[in-house]
Amino acid sequence: MEHLSAFSADDALLDRQPARFVRNDGNDLFDLDITFWSVEAIPTEDRAELIGAHARKDILGIEPEDMVGRLTVEFANGYSPSGTGGGTLGSKILTWLGKSEDQYPWCKWIETAKAAPVQEHEQADYEEGRRQSLGGLRIYELLHAGGTVADVVDGLLRKPALLEDAEVYCLKRCAYAEFKKTGVAPTCVPPVLLRKVIATARKVPDAVDDALALLQVCNLELAADEPSEDDAELRLEWWDQQIPRDDHSDAS
Repeated sequence: MEHLSAFSADDALLDRQPARFVRNDGNDLFDLDITFWSVEAIPTEDRAELIGAHARKDILGIEPEDMVGRLTVEFANGYSPSGTGGGTLGSKILTWLGKSEDQYPWCKWIETAKAAPVQEHEQADYEEGRRQSLGGLRIYELLHAGGTVADVVDGLLRKPALLEDAEVYCLKRCAYAEFKKTGVAPTCVPPVLLRKVIATARKVPDAVDDALALLQVCNLELAADEPSEDDAELRLEWWDQQIPRDDHSDAS
């Protein structure tokens, strides 16, 4: 590649804005656009979290960091949109910094920042809509991040707090998929995680139906004896008594 000194900027060099470069000799065989942005740390290969990639010295290249990142932007007017997807947060931020303000997501963020503040009578509806949106993002992260059922289970076992209703739904979906494949009670969800599901359902009403369905499919031999009452707490208590406690996993 010809040295960059053979080119000169044809546009002003502005932060996060692409600038067109032309050959000094006038022989422009192709377009060359370079985007500049300011960062607090140099994105070298030892900063994989920032650049979202690892160095591959054997092929003189890079490989992407295999993880999902979620980013939430909080505005003074009360709005806080979130986004998720493949790639690390550092990789996403560097990509977004390379875009102009008339491109997504900047154009959407600017529009959101200019919106009138969330009114008090709108707060409850906004928070409910946001809760559902975050649940959808969490389902995407668990089911479409390229991991296996074992990865999902391991990640939720390591979670120090109770689960989210979206996470209980994902466990149920994983269990049903295994049941459909094998025709026998799935073993993908260990007892320690089932007990965490029960604890979650007791605190999160939206998780109850999925929790009970998960408990039933993972324990087909017990499902017929489950109390038939509509009292969800009674049914959860019954299941809590049935799930074995002979494992040594951390159920915090």
